[in-house]
Amino acid sequence: MRTRLVGFTTAAALAFLGPAIAYAATPAATPADAHAAAPSPTPSVGGQACEDGGGTVQYKTGFWVCIGGEHDKKPIE
Repeated sequence: MRTRLVGFTTAAALAFLGPAIAYAATPAATPADAHAAAPSPTPSVGGQACEDGGGTVQYKTGFWVCIGGEHDKKPIE
């Protein structure tokens, strides 16, 4: 009798909590454009525009950057 009671209690608990567990396991809804590329925080310039503005193109910590001139410290596109 105890085995049936434990089995029934477990089945009832899973039946009650099943939808809640399935809901928690699904990812949250996201807007359609959530995976779109984010705009660059700083405007980038081309290498020629950097040099035309009096700067030089240099490689700094993994990125090409314009150093000096009117586009100082802007990333190169």
